[in-house]
Amino acid sequence: MAIERPARYGKQLAGHLGHRVQVDELSNGWALHIGEGMGFVLPHDGGADPALELRAEADSPEMLERIKDVLARHLLQFTTKLPSVTIDWVDSSVAS
Repeated sequence: MAIERPARYGKQLAGHLGHRVQVDELSNGWALHIGEGMGFVLPHDGGADPALELRAEADSPEMLERIKDVLARHLLQFTTKLPSVTIDWVDSSVAS
């Protein structure tokens, strides 16, 4: 998702959820252990189009939806003052 200061919002999201789940700092962002899956918060500051990539991985569709909900709902709490922040999930398991 396109967003100004993606590293700031990514760090804020990881720190906020870190009170509830295990968070591992990565060289390019954060990995969050949510239920039986993983959520990834990956800021992309370089270039003309800064963005924050949210990625969810889980073995079951139910857990995948839960991780997406947790990441999106909490991120949207921090971005209420930004103009029209939208999160579009892409299913990476579908072959192109």
